Amino acid sequence: MLRDPEFGPIRIRAFGTYSLQATDPKALLQEIVGTDDDFRSEEITDLLRSMIISAFSQTLGELQIAALDMASRYHEIAAKVREHVVEQIDDEYGLDCPQLVLVNISLPEEVEKALDTRTSMGVIGDMGRYQQFQMGNALTDAASNPSGGGASEGMGLGMGMAMANQMMGGMMNAGNAGGHGAAAPPPPPPAGWHIAVNGQTQGPFSIAQVTSGIASGEVTRETMVWSAGMQGWSAAATVPALANLFASQTPPPPPPPAS
Repeated sequence: MLRDPEFGPIRIRAFGTYSLQATDPKALLQEIVGTDDDFRSEEITDLLRSMIISAFSQTLGELQIAALDMASRYHEIAAKVREHVVEQIDDEYGLDCPQLVLVNISLPEEVEKALDTRTSMGVIGDMGRYQQFQMGNALTDAASNPSGGGASEGMGLGMGMAMANQMMGGMMNAGNAGGHGAAAPPPPPPAGWHIAVNGQTQGPFSIAQVTSGIASGEVTRETMVWSAGMQGWSAAATVPALANLFASQTPPPPPPPAS
């Protein structure tokens, strides 16, 4: 376990190799072989492995190296680990570790995936612009696919309007167009039905998509729209081609008079 300055507590794994040499056979026989009536050479390997793990943890605590910087300091880490290991085994066990090499230090798979995701987000940069780009592609595909039917077209419009509302703060309407801080509608783009959302154009949408937007309440009577042949942006309910689409909508009754 390592407390990393960037990621907090994380678990790392180290792989490597080492060589082992008996420098004092008498001490080795007395301290290890002589105390075990069924001695096996693998026991020395297990002993050294545990010492290396302990020395590795101690070294990382001393050097305070960030996880992403370890790859450039393998040699320094290995030399320090070997130093701690030799301190434990030279006099007490009559052993020496002439060479210790770090081959790789890695993070758990789950952490590596999270880092890959973080790297991808860094490459994308402005997430809002990326979402707008993705949304534009999706809406263009929906508009150019007439076989999708009204349901799929409505879904495309609904997704676009929902994302636009989330990113840009809701639909622009005629009531606030005259406010001091309100953004003016964008200049008319070429072709199709377009919808003004906080000074930015969404579209083009087919008439079926606009109909679905009206039915779902995402396109209101005050929503500013534009299409080829119009003089400028107008509220949807004032456009003859769209006005009849609102005819089936029953306006809310007036409030009862105060008693």
